[in-house]
Amino acid sequence: QFIKKNGNITSLIMTRVTCLQGGGIAHLIDAIERTNQLSEFQFSCNNLNTDNAHVPRLISALSHHRGLISIKLGRVGPCVCNELAKVVIHMSRLRAIDLSDSGIDNSGLTSLIESISSCDCNPAELDLSDNSPNISKVGWQNLASYLASKTCELTNVSLALNKISQDDMIELARSVQNNPNLISLEFRKIRTGRETIEFEKALGHHSRPNEIFKTNHRLQHLGHHVSIGIGLRRPSMRI
Repeated sequence: QFIKKNGNITSLIMTRVTCLQGGGIAHLIDAIERTNQLSEFQFSCNNLNTDNAHVPRLISALSHHRGLISIKLGRVGPCVCNELAKVVIHMSRLRAIDLSDSGIDNSGLTSLIESISSCDCNPAELDLSDNSPNISKVGWQNLASYLASKTCELTNVSLALNKISQDDMIELARSVQNNPNLISLEFRKIRTGRETIEFEKALGHHSRPNEIFKTNHRLQHLGHHVSIGIGLRRPSMRI
């Protein structure tokens, strides 16, 4: 009721809410549809059944909020993440997508990449941390292809707390060599068992991370290595 009565709300943050069972989620959808223009939407770690048919509708309700700047979804399941790919194409101002611990899978990631690479939506920040085992080889390879493409405008990407094979890390590390926009690609706490060794091997023919930095002058944070260059370094964004 509060959201309905305050149609000018621009930021809606719902975390660890316990009253969204039954008709609660339907009322929330109705309220979102009645608001004017949200710029920030966070919905994470709430006590809801991700198989609930109303949950994907929650994301569909955001489609007319074309002024959204940031979206954070956590523990919502793959169906909701798949729905997100359908609505971001309308959001030309969207700058940050946080899907850490969201439940996104290979299909959802592929659809999201297709959406943000083929429309006016050009987010700068993408957080995919802590989504294993839902994201596997197919998803990481599609992400690597996008990072290496001319349409990629991402500046900060986090893949922390995921399980990524050495082959996939090789592809991801090499994909950033000629990316003109990327500032930070984070591999923090990748579950390979030997993070440093695996990451060094992922650099392929480059013997040290600094060689990557020499190839890509804009890149400032790769894995757990930081570029040391002339002038001030912009901080990495870890959403």
